[in-house]
Order: sequence, then structure tokens, then C-alpha cells
Amino acid sequence: MANLRLILTGIEALVPADYDNKTAEFSFPLSVLLPNGQRARPAETPNTKGSDRVVPAHNAFLQFRVADLASDSPRRPDLTHGEYGVCRVNGEFLSLPRFCRVTGSLPPQKLPESIANFAKVCNHASVASVMLKNPKMIAARLDLPSGKLKSSEHFSEMKPTEWEFEPPMEGATAKTKLKMGRRPCVEWEIPTFDPFEITSKLLNSEQSLAPLRFVNHGSDVEIMLANVPTDSLLYMQHCSQDIDSDFELYYLLFQHRGRPVHVPKRVPDTDAGPQGCDCGAALITLTEESDKRKGSRKSARRDKRKTVR
Repeated sequence: MANLRLILTGIEALVPADYDNKTAEFSFPLSVLLPNGQRARPAETPNTKGSDRVVPAHNAFLQFRVADLASDSPRRPDLTHGEYGVCRVNGEFLSLPRFCRVTGSLPPQKLPESIANFAKVCNHASVASVMLKNPKMIAARLDLPSGKLKSSEHFSEMKPTEWEFEPPMEGATAKTKLKMGRRPCVEWEIPTFDPFEITSKLLNSEQSLAPLRFVNHGSDVEIMLANVPTDSLLYMQHCSQDIDSDFELYYLLFQHRGRPVHVPKRVPDTDAGPQGCDCGAALITLTEESDKRKGSRKSARRDKRKTVR
């Protein structure tokens, strides 16, 4: 039986429905949030030589084999390279086929090495629920209703890259070290030979967009969701910088004003080789904005309006 395999690469925040800080276990469903880095920006962290560096513009893409796309698919690739088609999905809320959904609760899972656990990197890394549909901060979103998160088998032979995060986590003296493989993925069995679709709508409205329709030829259908510079996706350029400033894009998702930005520095001799985007997906927790806090903010706005009058 063929599988649908979704591969995640680039700067993508995995926000679980439930996370246990003591056991470092999480539960599905997961929201995959791609931080909005569509404009290049100065990095907050200089390189080791003290000179300025730039976080390049990132874009949200879906990549797939053109042969897996149905001939009558309402949506076609924006561009192709080799056997692959690419669709830009900036500003979109994507949904997987119905067969990816399950009923009932799912058991907790351990985080695979291919994902950085932000809970071990910094103590203010959480996303407020009100941010989940914020198009200013989020380039794209995809919800994963079920599955088993694991490292992609394509890259199991490659040595993981080891990172040291600077500065150390608040309250700690030693640097956090994370060993990261390449590209986590989730798989679902395709139950029939009927075509299936990945649907989409605008991130901040209910306006539907044309779906991508795929066919099951009896072999696995592989789709990659990426948030990377365009050149990185198309040409698999290797990033040899000592500090991965792209990691700063995660901080767009939560309030860090006045707090440190923790970025990874590659540990020598642990280089995984050319891979297009070195630092990949990260697990970030979700917080609810309390009614009390909402009320206090509304009251402050009313008081401000009264003062102006």
C-alpha cells in the first residue's frame, strides 16, 4: 500500500496540542507554523568576526513530483525544476486529505532528533493562540491531525549536525547542545486509488483557493513543505556560516522584546553536508491568552480613548 509522506524543512514551528515539560513528550494534533520571513532583515546576532549579517528572505513552498499531480488538478505548479513542481503558499492555511484524520486521542510521542526542542533553548519560547492566524507573523500554516513524527529515512545515512546555542538558556551557565538530523516527516497510508487533494484557504479568511489534486499510482506520494530561501530549495546550496541567523525567524512568533535571542552555532566536525537549509523545524509550545489579560488590555484602551477626548 502506498503512503503519503509529508517532509518538513526550513524554519517551521511545530506547535503541539499538548506538551509535557517533564517528559518532553508531545501529542497530536500539531500546527505547523511557518514564520513570515519574506523580507530580508538585519540579523540581531553578529558573526564571530563582529561584522553584520543578514537573514535572507524566506518563502513558503510546497514541492512535489509532477508525475504525482493529477492531470485535472485545479492548481498547477508555479515553477518546475527537474521532476519537481513547486507552489508558493505564502499567506495560506493548508489542509491535508481526510484520510489523515483519526478519531479519539493519540498517545504522546518523543521528539525525534531532527527537531529542535525550544523548551531546552529559551524560557520564553511560546506562541499565543491569537497568533495562529496572524498573517503579519505567519507566512503559512498546516495542521497535522495525526501521525508519527520521525526523521526522514532518506537521510538516515547522513551524520547529524550538532549545534550549540548562544547565549545559554536563561538561568543556565552551560550552552544548550542539540544534535539535529535532517528533515522530519509524517506518513499516512493512502487507503484507496482515488485521487486526493491538499486544500487551501487564505490564512486570515475563509476564502478557498484552488486545491492540489494528486493521484495514487501505487507508489509513495512525497510532498515537502518548506520555508527557505528560494535558491536553497532549488539548488540545495549549503550554508557554511558559523552561526545560523535564520533561526532568529522563530522569534517572530513570540514576544521576546528585551529578552535574549538564542541562535545555534555549528559544532566543528559535525557538519551534515550540503542540505539546502541547515537548521530545520523546532517544537514550540502554545499558550492561551487569559481572559483577565484580555480584559485589562481592553480597559487600558478605553482609558486611553477617554484621555484623548
